[in-house]
Amino acid sequence: MISGPTGNLEADVTCTGRTTENLLTGVILLHPHPHMGGSKNDALITGLMQKLGLMKGYVVCRFNYRGVGQSEGVSHANIDEECEDLQAVCKYLFDKEGVRRIVLVGYSFGAMVAASGARAADSAIVGYVMISLPWRMLPERFQINDTLPKLLIIGGKDTISLTHGGVAAYKQYVDKLQNADSQIFPNADHFWRGEESNDIMTAVVNWLCASKM
Repeated sequence: MISGPTGNLEADVTCTGRTTENLLTGVILLHPHPHMGGSKNDALITGLMQKLGLMKGYVVCRFNYRGVGQSEGVSHANIDEECEDLQAVCKYLFDKEGVRRIVLVGYSFGAMVAASGARAADSAIVGYVMISLPWRMLPERFQINDTLPKLLIIGGKDTISLTHGGVAAYKQYVDKLQNADSQIFPNADHFWRGEESNDIMTAVVNWLCASKM
């Protein structure tokens, strides 16, 4: 458990090995919408936890937002509160795990939390990944205008995130972002099943390594 703003937050933390530089990177995984069944046990979040947890020098954490699973508090799913929870997790990784920089990886609603959290956070967050970002649903106050390295991943058949203009409109949106890489998997939808989930995990690992985070 991690102490959060409204009580304890249920979390899992793993670290395969520490680097000789003792400069650990924390990777925080942010799960889908809590009112639509999202939790830290989501299949994609679980797969990423397992894959990234094998990488030496990374402390990987997944947690339930307030009011989800065994996390205390009440969930309103308004992004602001999830960002407060995120800040508590960041503090824990710094204070208890020796982390000195943080990368956020969010899926669906979690991608909105990642974008919002990176905007509100200090320099400890060095980059973030947004998987299946419902970009048209991102509140105006959380619009992405930072210069941090970022990776956006989406499926070409994602009928939840690719509304009103489809892939073409999405590409135009991404092109306007600063310091952004993008990958589109043509046959994937919003839920990343089977081999598609393996592809996305590989994409995240490759981006982390290429970005030297």
